[in-house]
Amino acid sequence: MSAGAVFPDRDRHHGTSLVRGSWLAEVDGLRALAALSVVLAHFSRGTDASSSAPIQRFLGALDRMSFANLGVMFFFTLSAFLLTYLGVREHDRTGGISLRRFYARRCLRIWPLYFTVLAADLLLVSPRGPLSPTYVAAERQWEWIWSHLWMFAGFLSNWSLALNNIRGHVDQAPFPLAILWSIGVEEQFYLFFPLLLALAVSGKRRAGLLAAGLLLLGVVFRLAFLLAPVDRPTMGASGGMYYATLTYADGFVAGSAAGWLAARRQIPAWMRWPGVGVVILLLTLGLGLIWHDRLWHPYALSSVVLYTATGVAFAACLLWVTSNPQAIVARVLRSRPLKTLGVLSYGIYMWHPMAATLTRTNLDPLIVDSPPEADLRLIIHLTSYVVLTVILAALAYLIVEKPFLRIKERFGVTGQAVSHNDREGRRDMIIILTTGIVLLATSELLIAARFPGWTSTSLWAAVGRGPSVAQMGDTVMSRMVYLPGPIRVATGAPVIDAWGHDSALQTGDTVVTSPLGEMLSIRSDGRVARLVAEPGRAVSVSNLGEWDRHRHMFSGMVTVSDGMVWAVRMSAIRPVNDNSDLRQGAPGAIPAGFWISPGGASYSVERLEDREGPFIRVHAKRYTPYLVVTGQDVLPRLDGVPVTAKAVIRSYGRGHHRLTVYDEVAPGGTTRSYVDDAPSSRRWVTLTVRVRAVHHPSPSDNFSVGLFDVGKGDWFDLREFSLFVGTIP
Repeated sequence: MSAGAVFPDRDRHHGTSLVRGSWLAEVDGLRALAALSVVLAHFSRGTDASSSAPIQRFLGALDRMSFANLGVMFFFTLSAFLLTYLGVREHDRTGGISLRRFYARRCLRIWPLYFTVLAADLLLVSPRGPLSPTYVAAERQWEWIWSHLWMFAGFLSNWSLALNNIRGHVDQAPFPLAILWSIGVEEQFYLFFPLLLALAVSGKRRAGLLAAGLLLLGVVFRLAFLLAPVDRPTMGASGGMYYATLTYADGFVAGSAAGWLAARRQIPAWMRWPGVGVVILLLTLGLGLIWHDRLWHPYALSSVVLYTATGVAFAACLLWVTSNPQAIVARVLRSRPLKTLGVLSYGIYMWHPMAATLTRTNLDPLIVDSPPEADLRLIIHLTSYVVLTVILAALAYLIVEKPFLRIKERFGVTGQAVSHNDREGRRDMIIILTTGIVLLATSELLIAARFPGWTSTSLWAAVGRGPSVAQMGDTVMSRMVYLPGPIRVATGAPVIDAWGHDSALQTGDTVVTSPLGEMLSIRSDGRVARLVAEPGRAVSVSNLGEWDRHRHMFSGMVTVSDGMVWAVRMSAIRPVNDNSDLRQGAPGAIPAGFWISPGGASYSVERLEDREGPFIRVHAKRYTPYLVVTGQDVLPRLDGVPVTAKAVIRSYGRGHHRLTVYDEVAPGGTTRSYVDDAPSSRRWVTLTVRVRAVHHPSPSDNFSVGLFDVGKGDWFDLREFSLFVGTIP
């Protein structure tokens, strides 16, 4: 069969498949799906985690199948595919590849939006930013960001994540800045790509040797991360193989090979056989399921080859789509909505962390009273997040990207074009913006009608239709000390452990916030009785109020100041979870607010109960150096405050129990560990760690408990896992 039969003349078979002769129209649809998969997988449910809506199961499935990670990997493969496809066609037409045009096009495409988002993110997380202190970096974290700004400006931030917890380095980038790592990988790839392509087109043998060398380099590089020692293994993403540039060398090779075949119309004939597309899809989804347990330290040996397999699967997907323009999937990918979202895919990826923050800030004050309302709140939260992401991307496309894309076209070559003409593009963007604004306005009206009273959104309050909002946390992120009343002090009742119970707050309890000594006292009904603070100063009220059984957190508080009713926003410090939450949550899941380390471990979670109460069982499915439950709140907010960690645990295995408190005590990642451990025992054992004072608030601070030297089939039970503000006997 001829090459033309395998890769038919697409203009003849389907006039809309190409734009001006060379653009693969399905690519925009694939871009849209990849970007949306990342957006959905990064959706932070936060206080909506207690919802029982089916959408929760959908979001959980996205996480189990590593859709965010697969989406990023797909973008890398797609970039290599497109650049090779266009580069080979340019070489065939002109006899060479222009480095000047290539670098100019890449800079004009990537840099304007990248630096716009970088500036916006810095404003977002700045202690003096407009959202302070709702979403703000702690002072120590802000200092780290400022001292490492050169890495973000130089597209090198991925290496900070890759070297996290190796030789004392600790990455402290907040989420809006952390996601820029993938753009850094792309830019580093672009730096060398035209030189490598020029070598490849000079001969098939040289191209084969180059591909083999890059494949080997990727494998060797991942092996190095597999064996690299890490400083603090319980921190999760230690020794970030996932973030290193050369980890994706073979993924770029697979995408480039597919682009080469597509440009030369040498796609194998079997790519058009019935059922091949289904097989490729199932293979890719299967790799996603396997990859989920292999992403983080300690890596399995299979982690080394999974990147290669995933890159090959995505390359095969691209070849199948481009060689089957009449397939239903290809037609859907060419549809107007997906094509438009594909044009916005870069902006969607770049803006989604900010959209997540703005949406969460707006909805955090909203209190619900029943499971159906919790489900509705989750749907509104997710919809608003996605819609706002697309709106920001569309605005940035019109204001920032489009002017530079027009300049970029001057550096193109014959046959290279964008997939939208100006008239269609403007019309589509106007439709997106109009629809998005209508949807957001409708959601605000729905919330106002469904959840009346003082529990309104921040936006509704800002336009004067709701109560004023007392911002939680002052401009320097208040430090919080909780002082229980006399009765609870006498009994040594835990502070955090008690939160979540109906009687957690008692008469006489006091919260002192910040060095200025702001305080509030609690009445017997759980309301604020007295507030002492500077006039006009925001007050930090951490997780206090009436216990909301539906959201499994405190709902907030109401107090009176100058005759005005204030609702307390809950966003600055997340709710702390304790052993009382073992009764809650989905089967097979760890309680909200905690996570299991290492992220790549293979384990199962059971919720059990005996005569003494509920507990969880964590069961290891394969060997791992350790398997621990880790928490943070409220450690990253404390400075100079004594704390006590306590765990009640039993286990089966050859190893030993360990309870640890990690405290970053100085700049540069200097840490101190406080440990209590005991041999593995099937009897309940109480472990206690007392810290005279935690220092230097840091997002790296955490406490963990679990089993070390874990064999296949080992397990541990956890009945209590509490953190006390203060020391207990």
